[in-house]
Amino acid sequence: MDKRKILRSLIIPLQDGRKIPVTVYARTSGRSLSARLCYGEVACYALPWHTDRQIVELVRRAVKKREDFHLDRPFYVPGESMFLLGKRLPVVHGKDDGREAFFVRSNCKDPIVPYKARFLDYLSKRVPEIAKTMGLDVSSFRYRTGLFLTYYGCCFPTRKQIKFDYRLFAYRPEIIDSVIIHELTHLYEKGHNERFYKILHLYCPDYDRLQGLLVRGDFEGERL
Repeated sequence: MDKRKILRSLIIPLQDGRKIPVTVYARTSGRSLSARLCYGEVACYALPWHTDRQIVELVRRAVKKREDFHLDRPFYVPGESMFLLGKRLPVVHGKDDGREAFFVRSNCKDPIVPYKARFLDYLSKRVPEIAKTMGLDVSSFRYRTGLFLTYYGCCFPTRKQIKFDYRLFAYRPEIIDSVIIHELTHLYEKGHNERFYKILHLYCPDYDRLQGLLVRGDFEGERL
């Protein structure tokens, strides 16, 4: 249970039309304002005499400073402290030490477990949707997630099983889709030959660019 005291909640409009929900928490030490950008919301720490105008200005500066800040993840659940700051690094325990990484509360016994389960649930719905557009029936297939290190997906047509690296949960939906399409293409062609890549690019014309983003660990796509 989150023991932080909530002072108030705000919705702050940005110049690009986005509206960011901001939860203002009571600051327990120091005198200045601070804000942390996480998926879909901002956690702001303030003292009772800080005004809404001060908070709005702080949040707008923070978002402008981080041009790669986005709000969309299909499997994000508000209220969980998962921070995206730009690089592919392990999910870590403890306090945010300033590294560009995911940050998870220190009292979380296993920080990746909630996201693994949620990502698997997302895949179980998304893979059949994409398969249908490719003229494939995967109703009898099973999906698994794990930490595979050397690959992001692996298809076993005879076993009717597709495995995905659970680190994919961090990436934008179109990058995840490119990996799904890659694995589904193996149902047409087993090896990575010329025919395989023709089929792959037919269903994912932007595959090479998206794969480059994945390899570089650019969760949000190109930097602005």
